[in-house]
Amino acid sequence: MKSFIAVLAVLFVFACVQAQDAKQKVAAVAEKCKTEVHGGHDVLRIVGTSELPKTEEQRCFLECVYKNLQLIVDDKFAEPGAKRLMMMKYGSNPDQLKIAQTEIETCAKEVKPTAGMKCSLAHNIRQCFAKEGQKIVTRVLLELCTMTHYILTGKLLSLA
Repeated sequence: MKSFIAVLAVLFVFACVQAQDAKQKVAAVAEKCKTEVHGGHDVLRIVGTSELPKTEEQRCFLECVYKNLQLIVDDKFAEPGAKRLMMMKYGSNPDQLKIAQTEIETCAKEVKPTAGMKCSLAHNIRQCFAKEGQKIVTRVLLELCTMTHYILTGKLLSLA
């Protein structure tokens, strides 16, 4: 039993270190890209949000970050790079990892650059993840409402 608890403790520490490593990697890349695109301090704030980039400077900064994290390879959304990053971030949370992988697979099929818009791929990747994330949130909320209704009334709502 003690060895089982020790193994769990080691796995927990490993997962925390991996998540921290991912954050540190993103922070280092963000600083590098800020310099590359000659961005002001305001470009950094877009990394930690789900906000869509509004300016060319923000789009190009975000695209630089995505390229350095191997989310964009050969001017295309790179599913393997996205899955590696999500494994680093959510490896200890199988439910969240499954959601992230579903979003990645959907966006890998849908995301393309927009003709005539510089650094559009980063914008379109961010937009897809926001849209897919919203679908998942809506589905979870609907399931919660259905379960709550069932608990309160003893009747299952028809979702059809």
